[in-house]
Amino acid sequence: MGSSDGPLVVGLDSSTQSCKAIAWSRDGRAVAEGRAPLDLMKPRPDYVEQEVTDWWRAATAALRQLVGAVDAKRIAGIAISNQRETVALIDGAGEP
Repeated sequence: MGSSDGPLVVGLDSSTQSCKAIAWSRDGRAVAEGRAPLDLMKPRPDYVEQEVTDWWRAATAALRQLVGAVDAKRIAGIAISNQRETVALIDGAGEP
């Protein structure tokens, strides 16, 4: 099975400036990519924050772009990476 029709693994990376979703073939080739920007808020000097809902919005936008370029049925797995030392407080209803 070649990389043009085989299973894919998606790497989803949420960083400080954007969320990227890249589909990788079994042979390690990047097959498709989706990307969405993330806003940074600076409430005071030396402080930077992001909205949890923006993380979700950017992740879904990047994934939608990605599956616009490859058949979603090919996706066999997903690996998620995020900014280190990130904390998001979520209530019982799943809301930030």
